[in-house]
Amino acid sequence: MARTRRVLGGKDSTSKPKPKSGEAPIDYKDEGEYNEPPTEFLDYCVLIFGEKGVGKTTLASTIPGSYVNQYEVGRRNLRIRQSNVATLTAKRMAAEQTKAKRAGKTYHTPWEVMQAYHTKQMEDPTVRCIIEDTIDAAWFNCMHHICFHKGISDPGEPNDYGQTWRELKSAFLEEYQRIIASEKGLWFLSHANFKEVELRGDDTYEVLVPTVQKGGFEIVKQVCDFAFYYGYNDQKRCVTVRDTGDIWAACGTNEHFCDTQGSPLQRIFMGDNPDTSYEVLQRAFNNEVEAPTKKPTKKRRTK
Repeated sequence: MARTRRVLGGKDSTSKPKPKSGEAPIDYKDEGEYNEPPTEFLDYCVLIFGEKGVGKTTLASTIPGSYVNQYEVGRRNLRIRQSNVATLTAKRMAAEQTKAKRAGKTYHTPWEVMQAYHTKQMEDPTVRCIIEDTIDAAWFNCMHHICFHKGISDPGEPNDYGQTWRELKSAFLEEYQRIIASEKGLWFLSHANFKEVELRGDDTYEVLVPTVQKGGFEIVKQVCDFAFYYGYNDQKRCVTVRDTGDIWAACGTNEHFCDTQGSPLQRIFMGDNPDTSYEVLQRAFNNEVEAPTKKPTKKRRTK
């Protein structure tokens, strides 16, 4: 969900008549007034999903001013600016709350701790981009935070006509809209898995998609401008930036991620050095890379 600026007659429009007393404040666009898409890559919200160990966290951590919120246990192999937050079930949270009460302390759920980190990062001028690693675990923490406060173990447990699910999705969406509104960059990381898709007739095939659960995936698709798959092609690190049929990807603009001739790129080879991956993506965003010659792989039929 990219941030835009208002442009009028080729110049930024900075003044608008104030609403009269009692009128609802609205942002009405006059004739010839429009929103200008951002020109900086970090002004967009990005999802990177892919195989374990391919270098997703390394890529994100090389973004200037990045801060990684790590929700996966045991990720200590990178020298990066990072904070660790546990992922706990509602049942485990109840046990931790009991321990905290015995010690005379206030218990905070992992989701509340995450929100506290987000607030600190948004206030810190040295932080340019906030990384959620992984968004799967972030959704898990939000879900079990809601369940913990309702005294249930799963959002589908109460017979409330989907009210708990709606509360969960709303809380998850509002948190990331809060970060986007702060004008910080926002990147989500996820793993990849094959999902079976039906064709007409009896044929099915598999598509690579992020592993984040369905409800979280709906929100991620809503807020992200770009969704890229990071994997291997011919044993080389490769980012798929547009859907290939067998790999899901989403590119929210045709003005970026084009080759030097102006044709939309489908994939970008990242080179041998994972520490320069972000630089390669930045050049691709600026339409400064050559188109690879390798053709996409064929769909994996399952029937």
